[in-house]
Amino acid sequence: MLKTFFSLSYVDLKKNSQHYKLSLLGFIVLGLIDAIPWEGMNYLENSGPEILSQVVIFLLSIIVSVDVINTQKTLLTEMPEEKLLFTAPAFLIYSLYFTICVLLGLVLFILPGVLALVFLTLAPFVAVLLNEESPMKASIRLTKKNPLLVAGMAIILLAIELFPALFNFLPRWEVKFFLELLFIFPMALLSLIFIQTMVRVTLFLEKL
Repeated sequence: MLKTFFSLSYVDLKKNSQHYKLSLLGFIVLGLIDAIPWEGMNYLENSGPEILSQVVIFLLSIIVSVDVINTQKTLLTEMPEEKLLFTAPAFLIYSLYFTICVLLGLVLFILPGVLALVFLTLAPFVAVLLNEESPMKASIRLTKKNPLLVAGMAIILLAIELFPALFNFLPRWEVKFFLELLFIFPMALLSLIFIQTMVRVTLFLEKL
């Protein structure tokens, strides 16, 4: 079933590529910013610019992600596209809630962190897609309908988030920079298709 959802998202991306061009470009630009080799810039005496760039990347990634969600929702439901001004803050808040719950769960005990990763992974998307008073509770409710499907999406999300961190173990910043540039487009495309698929999965589970 997971493969089917991703296949549908890929077909949808090809069919409606004009709607996603700016979003894909946004993910590519964010990847380029993230790939800036700060450690190779010896004239920088503090980590201020690097920290600032990470904050900017995070906030812009929220905006680009919500733009993809709104576009996909409009294409699937034919509902008018909602404004980023209203949907982006909700996605940001519940993304932070989700992250905090997962981290706290992992720190206290590993199992609660894993359960939070699975059962709360839909919360940011529910906050944008569905009219729910409590997106966290709604995420748990939807996940119970098909735990394996949501667990698969959660694992893919974790892999997308952790993959860039692997480059930090490379001894030379030049090699790290080259590999990050090499993977910018594939990761941008994967991120876009993943978000599309999360929208499909959320709406699918809501109809069950």
